[in-house]
Amino acid sequence: GFRAIRRKLERLVDEHQVVLVHPIASRRMIVKMPAAADADPTRRRSPKRGHPAHVISELVSIPRLLAHPNFQLEVVMVEEEEVREFDPRRVRRRAGWRVVERRLNAVVDRHRFTALQDLFTLLESPLSDPFTTHDLAAALNQPRWLAQKMAYVLREGGAVDVCGKAGNAMVYRLDPRDS
Repeated sequence: GFRAIRRKLERLVDEHQVVLVHPIASRRMIVKMPAAADADPTRRRSPKRGHPAHVISELVSIPRLLAHPNFQLEVVMVEEEEVREFDPRRVRRRAGWRVVERRLNAVVDRHRFTALQDLFTLLESPLSDPFTTHDLAAALNQPRWLAQKMAYVLREGGAVDVCGKAGNAMVYRLDPRDS
């Protein structure tokens, strides 16, 4: 996660150009190694699909850093294999299966974010102004919890301002200084 390197990044961007590369698995193949040495491993495709917007979950740790002129974020969409082996003594979750290795199969796509406003390129449909996180989730075509994190990152970075409330939902307006 980005939280572990937050202080280091904040110091580095003051004097250096920094590009942080974050991989997200767009497709994952799960390979389960058998207990017997002579048996073949089982393979199946994971139902989870990664999206470039999922980087927002990590950006909440460094919301102001994307607004810094020396910082860039590159999201790399990859296809990977996740190799698991059965070890019930060490792993209680996943019914005793633990991840022992991740293998990169292919790089599918890359997305470069050089400023906070670049996060708006993740939107799949136009966003009204003013907007709520419900509107943002619909424009992103992602769950509302992710849109709430994106609104937090944009607000802390100075790209949007809170201009009121509609019920319990905050209403955001694009910062006029960015227009």
